Amino acid sequence: MVEQEVYFNSILIREDWMSFFLRFSLPETIQSPSAPLLSGVVGMFTGERLDDIVFMDLPQLSTVPDYQVRALLWRKIRICCTQFDLKDERYNREIRIRYETIQELISVCAAGDGDIFNFSDSLEDCLRMIGHILFRPLPFPQKVEYNALDIEMPFLDPDWDYLELVHEFFMKLITCPHIRIECIRQNITDAFLRNYLYLFLSQDIRERSMVRLVVHYLYGRLPRRRPLVRKVFAEMLSNVISLNSRVDGVDDILTVYNSIVCGFMLPIKEEHVHFLKHCILPLHKLSGLLEFTSTLTRCVLLFVTRQPSLCVPVVNRAFR
Repeated sequence: MVEQEVYFNSILIREDWMSFFLRFSLPETIQSPSAPLLSGVVGMFTGERLDDIVFMDLPQLSTVPDYQVRALLWRKIRICCTQFDLKDERYNREIRIRYETIQELISVCAAGDGDIFNFSDSLEDCLRMIGHILFRPLPFPQKVEYNALDIEMPFLDPDWDYLELVHEFFMKLITCPHIRIECIRQNITDAFLRNYLYLFLSQDIRERSMVRLVVHYLYGRLPRRRPLVRKVFAEMLSNVISLNSRVDGVDDILTVYNSIVCGFMLPIKEEHVHFLKHCILPLHKLSGLLEFTSTLTRCVLLFVTRQPSLCVPVVNRAFR
């Protein structure tokens, strides 16, 4: 009897199958029906044997053969998806490995080796990891604290050190010259972009500043998604106006929108005029106006400067 060739004798095929299994072992982000925009279920590290295997020492992506890169990338993404209680010192080793792993991914993009992300599956999994970490219930301070001068202390997210690296990795991905723009357009979905824009509501000013920077790049790189960005901005500002309560992020949204206004073609489209009348001008009536008055004034002036005929609706709205 002739011995049949074993399918897995091929190293290349074995690695390809391992890549396949590893990819579909990545955690999913689960949306909550009650809070569909910023919610997710995260996988906490439990210290069980399987997680110990995940956090084994792995080689650098640049040191393995090409056929092993995708499998190794997916294992590193799995490490980055894991979240910890930073106060628990038992996980110091795993936290260190997670930091080193996300820093390696950032370095790969920055060093011009972004070809490994130039596949739809690889980029998709990177974006799933980014969404898994960032699209979360945003933390709020339990109480407002003041310093000795009776000035309100800003809220600082305790997880910011890692969150900042995830934001930076996302920015490196969308600006990496080695990743095809078609691949980026295909994998950054409307739902992903909407969730990212809602991070403008973060209580941590550092996160809002990072989101503002990334959104500038997204608006330039994804022209077909620009209407969605403006639609979400209108949605967020309309919610602020209807609630008439203090909401962090208005100043950051207006800062981005001011840059958008500078690029409007003349005459300004009715869509943008509608945004001015129903989303910008009503902000003057809010109790928290002092927090964003300078950017709001600049936004109105940009509209009027580019199209002086808008002076009439601006004045009418101001004296209404």
